[in-house]
Amino acid sequence: MVDTLSSRYSGERQAEKYRAELQIRRRKCAESLSDLHKDIRRLMALAYPKLTADSREEIACDHFTNALNDAKFALKVKERAPMSLDEALRIALRLEAWQKSIQMTKNDEDRIERLRQKIRTTGKQPEPKAPEFVGHSEKIKQLKTDMSKMFADVNRQYEELKKLIVGNTPQPRVMGNPVQSSTVSRGPLVAPPF
Repeated sequence: MVDTLSSRYSGERQAEKYRAELQIRRRKCAESLSDLHKDIRRLMALAYPKLTADSREEIACDHFTNALNDAKFALKVKERAPMSLDEALRIALRLEAWQKSIQMTKNDEDRIERLRQKIRTTGKQPEPKAPEFVGHSEKIKQLKTDMSKMFADVNRQYEELKKLIVGNTPQPRVMGNPVQSSTVSRGPLVAPPF
């Protein structure tokens, strides 16, 4: 019974499963490098229980760099030839920190440049131009002359009406003297300027 249970549940039978997990293990989207490091170390202990510590560290470094999602980032870590899994983690953490600082600097510069462009565009406003009516200039000239004639005609009729009203209105008399009317004399209608 002990032999059956040990053959079924012992680490030696499960090692193949853990080796397969190591092969397909990849860094998750929001996973930190430290969490990936811990999981690789756990899987290495389960996948290679009989290996020496030095051999296990070399294989762990390879699995760690393969598990990194970014191929360029993994290549940079491999170029530094880490000798242990802990050293590979230190290199990866340092490179990731440098990469983030460069991206933050670039993002800040982009944001500042966008602000400068906004300031330039809002600070300098173009002069408003009069609307141009292409092909309508003749019609506009004709309308202006028609309106001028119309206002002149209205002014002429106003003057005639005023003469008629003043000429036909009897002047009130007080003791034989005509009384000055207190009507306000209105000037001619003037056309609005164009």
